[in-house]
Amino acid sequence: MQVFEKIDPWLFGDYAKILQASQQYAELLLNEYMFKEQDTDPHFVKTLVDKLINGYFSHGYPIMQNEAKNLGLNVMEESPELSDTLFELFLEYDHILTHTQKA
Repeated sequence: MQVFEKIDPWLFGDYAKILQASQQYAELLLNEYMFKEQDTDPHFVKTLVDKLINGYFSHGYPIMQNEAKNLGLNVMEESPELSDTLFELFLEYDHILTHTQKA
């Protein structure tokens, strides 16, 4: 039996729809919020969204500040206080997630 015979073809369609919806939503958010005050080339936004959706191995891949800047995203330099607060928040979530019993 071939591998393709074991896979429901509807899954491919659903997967394509999910990717298309993600792309549409990302373009909307970037245009409406991040690049709202700028005259940004629509092709740039489409290329950026394609890179974000298809260019990384995993959804969990961390995009650090320098990489975000290189992608063309507007990156704000955080204050030391904000950095400390975000790290404390991360530690709290990490504690909650690692100490919560799985159902």
